[in-house]
Amino acid sequence: MNNNPFSKLIKKINKNEIIIGFMIFFFSIYIYIESIQLPDFGKSFESPGLLPAFIAVVMFFLSIFMIIGELKKGFLLIKAEEGLNGVKKEEIDTGQREPLWDLRVFLAILIILLYVFVLPYISFLIASILFLFIMMFFLKAGNVFLIGLISVLIPLGIQYLFANVFQQLIP
Repeated sequence: MNNNPFSKLIKKINKNEIIIGFMIFFFSIYIYIESIQLPDFGKSFESPGLLPAFIAVVMFFLSIFMIIGELKKGFLLIKAEEGLNGVKKEEIDTGQREPLWDLRVFLAILIILLYVFVLPYISFLIASILFLFIMMFFLKAGNVFLIGLISVLIPLGIQYLFANVFQQLIP
């Protein structure tokens, strides 16, 4: 029997969560590096790289929280099995997670790729309304009325924000 704490931890953690956490971690670093290389970065609030840099920083910290949360869960499971600190295995939310890749994930990626493909040929507003409706309907995100309402309001809000606040037209 192996009493190495590291090997015990590896057996207890959800490896998919750790892999995705590290993928987001490195992807966020890449996005940040690319966004700070855009013209006029940091010179004004109108810099094209400001929003991607902000999103990259948020992704960076969320990925760290995701990894730490999964490691913490693994340590708690080890403590529960060893009967340390009065931790009970039933009290730890291990969550029933689905496999990393299944048919729904593959089809969702195809829907996203279809959206990216048709976006240059039809307007942002129509493409985004259709994309959101199809994606939320496919993922069963609520009733049809709520999905339709969200699918219309979010692209309209984005278009309003860009046209009136940023004074940039979305094609």
